[in-house]
Amino acid sequence: MAEFIENLNKWKVKDMVTFVQADAIDLKGVISDAFADMVASYRFLEELKRPEDMVGIIKEMSRIVKKSGVICVIELSTQARNEAEENYIRLHKESGDSFFESREIVEAMGKAKLKDIRLETFETNIWFSPDLAKQDLSCAQVWFTPDVEKTLGSLIDKYGMKYPELLIFSGMKG
Repeated sequence: MAEFIENLNKWKVKDMVTFVQADAIDLKGVISDAFADMVASYRFLEELKRPEDMVGIIKEMSRIVKKSGVICVIELSTQARNEAEENYIRLHKESGDSFFESREIVEAMGKAKLKDIRLETFETNIWFSPDLAKQDLSCAQVWFTPDVEKTLGSLIDKYGMKYPELLIFSGMKG
């Protein structure tokens, strides 16, 4: 948080940002109905401690967005296309991240009564060599621990790691 505040000051935008700590499944009283033209999340769903809240969170995003506004959800694909991507996905799954299949997110957007639901992909081309993957890269959300060494170490030594493609889900509030 300190680094984030430092950057806000550096770019002189601190007065434009408000920090709120709340439960994403219920932001009533924090953010009013139809408040925003767009609501976006970037790799937020994978951090859920209660994966069963995903549908409710997307419904809450829909509540917050104005009529004809857009909701955008960006998550990592769970479909590995090579061993390096499989290593990255396994690292996150085994550290407790929640991964959802594309159809689950699309269905949740439908339950939130969004229209024109789209799914696009974006190739990241972010690779971690075996040596880089074993460094302290908490800033890149890579945690190479003794447990990771036991389960994935030899595979990371052989293939490294790579971000899978990003999935970009969008829908419009009708």
